[in-house]
Amino acid sequence: MKSKFFIPTLLHVLLWSGLFYFSFINFVQRIKWIKTPEDGIVILTKEFNYVILSCIIIDLIIKGVLFYFSVLYVNKGNSNLLSNFRRNQNLIIVFTSTLIISLLSCYLIVYEFDTVFLNKILSLVIYIAMIHVLLFIIAIAWGVQLKLIKEMKSKQLLKEANLQAELGFLKAQINPHFLFNTLNNLFAESRKSNNPIVSEGIAKLSNIMRYMVREGNLEKVHLDKEIQYIKNYIDLELLRISSSDSAQIKTNFDIDDSTIEVPPFLLLPFIENAFKHGINITKSSFIEFDIKATKSELMLRVENSNHDNIANRVGDSGGMGLNNVKRRLLLIYPDRHRLDIYSGELIYTVILKIQLQ
Repeated sequence: MKSKFFIPTLLHVLLWSGLFYFSFINFVQRIKWIKTPEDGIVILTKEFNYVILSCIIIDLIIKGVLFYFSVLYVNKGNSNLLSNFRRNQNLIIVFTSTLIISLLSCYLIVYEFDTVFLNKILSLVIYIAMIHVLLFIIAIAWGVQLKLIKEMKSKQLLKEANLQAELGFLKAQINPHFLFNTLNNLFAESRKSNNPIVSEGIAKLSNIMRYMVREGNLEKVHLDKEIQYIKNYIDLELLRISSSDSAQIKTNFDIDDSTIEVPPFLLLPFIENAFKHGINITKSSFIEFDIKATKSELMLRVENSNHDNIANRVGDSGGMGLNNVKRRLLLIYPDRHRLDIYSGELIYTVILKIQLQ
């Protein structure tokens, strides 16, 4: 752990120490003496060394701001830097403003000391500008590298998580053909006994299990399939609470483009949570589901009665807790999602927004 932070810290110290030493020596060599028409040769004085030192310190502080801001800005971004004009524009503004401040500061310091030394100000300008550009390029390259490393780690973690999920699914999986055949037999028997409620329930359950088996191991599925899966689940829950007149369920699906691809079972834990903790057949209860999707954003809003005063319990069934949901969102949509959960005394609300592009 110590070496993990020691080596990068040492590299930073060496970078700025070397740059400070090189800058001071370079400035001294460039302004060793100055010829003036009135006085002839003016030898570089000790006081002027302090002037140069002040310029270098201020210049390096400003360059440090530019350097680390650029690294964090590039590393934090979730879009392609080369194709995003607005992000490029922000970086250019920071680069230009810090360069102007650095040059202006050194000019004022030199001018305050003695205007005779302004004859050599062009050397300072060229050097400061060159180092400014070089550090900016290094910062961009470093930020891009850190971002690529972060994305590779996220992909690796997601791959491992998917592998564990697949192994867990396979361990718990009963032969699907046996299950489907059994459900088909039950469906046929229920039709013979003229029991439409049971027939409908078996058909919905069969569709759910077929989706879990066929689509569950895919990385992403079309949103319309995921929505149909959610609708089937809601219909099954409605059959369970159909005897209760105190429960009100409202759903709204506003999908602009059903071909949008999303990870399977990403939204279901919030739906399960609402039915498990939001419905009490002996009390007045309600659930409102609102799912909206455009090409660029997916939004889920779930609001339900808070009979159990739940705070952080999402999708307990199936082992899909809130921490697992957050982890999955973090791996699949890093820096592109927002999950807000509000647990009031009577109402529990979940709002999830995902930037798809």
